[in-house]
Amino acid sequence: MLVVVMGACAPLATPTPVTLEPTATVKPTATLQPTATAAMPEPTMTPEPTMTPAQPTAVPTPTRASETYSDPVFGVVLQYPAGWRPQSGYERKYAGLDGFFQLSAIASAGSSIDEVADNDAHHKLQPYGSEPMIEKLQVKGREARLILPSADQPAAMKGQAGLIVDLPQPIEISGQKYDYLILWADNEHIREIAQTLELQKPVAQATPTSSPAATSTVVPAATCAVQAGQHPCSSNVQLVDESGVGQTEVVHYLLYLPEDYGAAPQQEWPLILFLHGSEERGTNPMVLTLQGLPKILAQRPDFPFIVVSPQCPPEQWWRSRTHILSALLEKIESRYSVDSKRIYVTGLSMGGYGTWALAHRYPQRFAAIAPVAGGYYDGTAALPEDICVLKDVPTWAFHGAMDNVVLPSESERMVNALKACGSAVRFTLYPEAGHVESWELAYDDPELYEWLLQHALE
Repeated sequence: MLVVVMGACAPLATPTPVTLEPTATVKPTATLQPTATAAMPEPTMTPEPTMTPAQPTAVPTPTRASETYSDPVFGVVLQYPAGWRPQSGYERKYAGLDGFFQLSAIASAGSSIDEVADNDAHHKLQPYGSEPMIEKLQVKGREARLILPSADQPAAMKGQAGLIVDLPQPIEISGQKYDYLILWADNEHIREIAQTLELQKPVAQATPTSSPAATSTVVPAATCAVQAGQHPCSSNVQLVDESGVGQTEVVHYLLYLPEDYGAAPQQEWPLILFLHGSEERGTNPMVLTLQGLPKILAQRPDFPFIVVSPQCPPEQWWRSRTHILSALLEKIESRYSVDSKRIYVTGLSMGGYGTWALAHRYPQRFAAIAPVAGGYYDGTAALPEDICVLKDVPTWAFHGAMDNVVLPSESERMVNALKACGSAVRFTLYPEAGHVESWELAYDDPELYEWLLQHALE
């Protein structure tokens, strides 16, 4: 089994749980030289490498001026086009107007390089398109696989290609070992950059703070920049367990700020917390732009909310991370101009379950909630005994009548129980919609956002 960088959408339903296919665990981390901060791919350009394909071909030497990137933790030195700069809020990512690169690492759990490459290339959300090509190469004598996108690659991936390299010795970060290096870059530059790749002995890196076991694979990225639009970020959130012991969790998320954010310094903005489905789990938040609300935000600079879209780690569920989501919200509120009386939560599929679970745990926290294609399951029960704590939380649930992944009865059970408590809960059942169509219809409906804004905490 692998732990991979890409994750995606679908739920843990009750009587019909959804089966996920895990993916490899990609892992970016901290300190770089010259100065790096990065988190996932972008833009485009041209050239080719000194990597040796299965049947070597001559490759032209790049003539463009270049700069050197050196990362002692990863044991990597490479050349990249002059003028590209570290991307604020990202781990190990540099970009310019014509392209980008980013480095990460994969813990393979015994999987071969072909399995790791196939897993990444053929992820369910098709980040490389429907028919990516995988080339067998060698980089400095090490086995490598180059993933090239097909013509129908989603525009949100910005021409991303990937190079996976079998490392001569694992990268070690916080006691976790990573067997493969992954270089993401735009398709026009990836061969040129790979041509310059040098592999050195990595320096073991310890985490500066303790972190919960098996909850995160990525070392914290730099603070997310305050800029309009939707951007990937990472933050440390502080947690305290029942015994009073403090821990640090790294949370990856997309942050959307409206185009007018900051124009009036005293203005506070309503905030939506969006929870994705099970297939988007991973450590690469850009994959969230392929579904749900983040997909819409890519085209909506005028959306009148701050939107935070966290990414759930591989093989975990939102229901077990409600305390982490609450801590992330506190951190966002402390950093940005958030109207604390107008915080909303919505989610699809697994995120629909997460929406119910989070609101149930913190019923006083949210001005309104909108679960889509979800339900409730705490590991044992399909309905909380104290469901009436949600009676006064404005709720609008959505589901597709033709959904055979999460049955409509999952939402109906929660809605009927709330009505029995005296709640004025709303429920929209789309008669012709399946699983995916339910959230496409819900998030495309302007009435949903108008309805949210009608509600505020007293």
